Amino acid sequence: MESNDRTSGQNGVDGMLQFDQLPQRHTDRYQSDIRVLLPTYDGLHTLVDAYLRPFVPDEGRVLIVGAGGGTELITLSVAHPNWTFTAIDPAANMIASARSRAEEVGVAERILWCCGSIDAAGPDLHDAATCILVLHFVAGDDDRRALLQGIASRLRQGARLILVSAVRDDDHASALHSQALYDGAIAATGHERLAAKLRQNIEQSTAIPGEHLKQLLRDAGFSEPLQFFQTYQFVGWLTQRT
Repeated sequence: MESNDRTSGQNGVDGMLQFDQLPQRHTDRYQSDIRVLLPTYDGLHTLVDAYLRPFVPDEGRVLIVGAGGGTELITLSVAHPNWTFTAIDPAANMIASARSRAEEVGVAERILWCCGSIDAAGPDLHDAATCILVLHFVAGDDDRRALLQGIASRLRQGARLILVSAVRDDDHASALHSQALYDGAIAATGHERLAAKLRQNIEQSTAIPGEHLKQLLRDAGFSEPLQFFQTYQFVGWLTQRT
């Protein structure tokens, strides 16, 4: 296996939001905050494994785009001891956090760590990819297409992609989702200020209509996506490289 450290990529360009300057407090709170924002977060990763495992060979390689949380890496690497991974994230401190978690469970040596844009992952082909809770932080269709095309170019023909993103529905549906997220966060934490901040983060993200996102996938070289998940305005699709 090639070296498991590639940290010289360009930070936060070519389709990924510039998270390379994230404050350490964001990293420290990510594991707790994400489970308030998305209460089905752990169940989502169980589903990701269930939907990918039929399509990845026993010694397959999986590309994890936006790997800084580390949960995809831990879930999939523990469940599949012969799989190897390319983990990419533009934030050095998030990569460090994910790497620490992987070292704790003894799977870090099966992971190629890449800090930077999708181009930092190199040209190698993969048997599957995940892009979870990333795309709604990418501004503009050009950058979204660049990211999705970059993923597609690193997948074998027929390889599956799991994409999960916040989407923007019509105003009525978006308002309902936003209010439910806010009320759920207060119920989970008792902290109105945190709930308001989490809701604000999603409302200020560059979430796009689901139908438009699916068109971007098709334009990037993926098949018609199948929706397999939704919580609030977070929607998950399974698609494959055509």
